[in-house]
Amino acid sequence: MEASVLTSRLNSAQIEMLKFAERIAEGSRDSGVCKRVGAIANVLGRAIGLADDELFALYCGSHLFDIGKVAIPDTILRKPGRLTAEEFGIMKSHATIGFEICRSIEGFTASLPVIRNHHERWDGSGYPDRLSGEAIPFLARLIQIADLYEALTSDRPYRRALTHEEAIGVMTTAQMDPRLLRAFAGLPSSALLQAKSNFLSVSEIFDGAPDDAVAEKPDFYSCFISHSSEDAAIVRKLNDDLVAAQIKSWYAPRDLKAGDVLRPKIDTTIRLHDRLLLVLSASSIASPWVESEVEAALEEERRRGELPEELRGNPTVLFPIRIDDSIFEIQSGWPALIKRTRHIADFRSWQDRTAYQNALDRLIQDLTISDEVDAKARAARRRAAARILGSAT
Repeated sequence: MEASVLTSRLNSAQIEMLKFAERIAEGSRDSGVCKRVGAIANVLGRAIGLADDELFALYCGSHLFDIGKVAIPDTILRKPGRLTAEEFGIMKSHATIGFEICRSIEGFTASLPVIRNHHERWDGSGYPDRLSGEAIPFLARLIQIADLYEALTSDRPYRRALTHEEAIGVMTTAQMDPRLLRAFAGLPSSALLQAKSNFLSVSEIFDGAPDDAVAEKPDFYSCFISHSSEDAAIVRKLNDDLVAAQIKSWYAPRDLKAGDVLRPKIDTTIRLHDRLLLVLSASSIASPWVESEVEAALEEERRRGELPEELRGNPTVLFPIRIDDSIFEIQSGWPALIKRTRHIADFRSWQDRTAYQNALDRLIQDLTISDEVDAKARAARRRAAARILGSAT
């Protein structure tokens, strides 16, 4: 997949997700696994005449297919011996978890079958949907072949890498699409070797990109600012000061691009960024846009709260601040819920330099403490992923 094509088709949120998924996959296997699986899938896809949209879906799928392993409990991922039936059932859930993580990300729809169904088997004995034969989505069947070939031709602690011919021989016994397997077996090994050298993973393409194109640091927390347009003055100031404090702040007037569809973009941004900074005022409380953003944030909190405790981090998404007293005059709806259940930071005197700075310092401290909790959970997820040895195959 050409870098220019990816640059034109991927937005910053999608790039961020692909890079995150790449780190999960590399932790579970080894460095460069997405690059190799993507290269192999691309060669086979081009050989059988896939359209550009299908090749793009394969490219994204080659990064995303194991992203659900981020939510598998560490006790299962670390277990050195054979998993019990119950433990294996939890391990298998990574396919549906990955599907749920990615289903709301605009632009990844065509890759969802790869994520959900890459462990189905031709005879129907796979998971999660026990699909068989041609009922298995075509791109999932194709990525299975690329994934197994990559695993067989890579060194493992328990065996050496197989040669091309040896790998093909092993693959003939696997429960895979026989016609696709025949097409793959007919590819020259030199073409696969060359593809692995020339193919670029998303991190290779976008590392070093401008800050507004991709989040560069995996542990770099960030927030989305929800506000009314009438409160733009304080929001611009907050955004600039948060960025100066090395908090990546997503600010719609600067970060939305021409042609972006607002609601899907905002939902995706809330889902990918750690915090929603809610600016409460008379105008924002009356805004249906702000209400929808609050609802999305509360739903994200519920989703995070369902994760295993050791992987959860701080499930709090919504950080409210007030610039007037309007919130205390509301007795129903989401404002009443926020008033009853949240500490609301006081920015009413934001135009006074000293008062503003004091409130800002406290807010940054609160965000930083929350991020320290999240950093421990992210580290636990990386440790868990690093202990998966070839479980995708």
